[in-house]
Amino acid sequence: MYQNPASTIASKDTIDFSLASLHINNYTNFIQLGYAPLLRKKPTTTFDFTAGDFARDLMTQLNLSLLGVKYKISPKTALGVGVNLRSMINVHTSHYNLTDSATDIISFLEQNSGSLPFKGNAASSNWLEYAGNFSYQLIDNRKMMLNAGINLRLNRGILGLVGR
Repeated sequence: MYQNPASTIASKDTIDFSLASLHINNYTNFIQLGYAPLLRKKPTTTFDFTAGDFARDLMTQLNLSLLGVKYKISPKTALGVGVNLRSMINVHTSHYNLTDSATDIISFLEQNSGSLPFKGNAASSNWLEYAGNFSYQLIDNRKMMLNAGINLRLNRGILGLVGR
């Protein structure tokens, strides 16, 4: 119901209850995860740092749905409520050369003398979200089905951090 407010009415069940669910969306150019096919007996993945001379980024979004309830009042009307813990993290660094040939801090600084001074910034925001949903079925015939819905979200800030 959070992404599509009209989806609450599309449920076949009268009551739909979710105690907890987690969704993480992550982007980084600092770490590479290798391909691990799910249909293998023993899927393995690789974890490597990305070599090269460029700026590094990390962007993460976390959504922990603590409680979600959808209830169909009638075949054409449904209500939903939920509580989410949400977080966004953004980290950015200046360009530097990361290779596996640096054996100590001196050799790392020598190969990155053109990148000095190193810079980086980070920002994080965390909040609690209360959501309410109402959805209604406008049309249902053999040719088409049209549902409409609306969400109301109330946010309460928990923690925000900024660093440079």
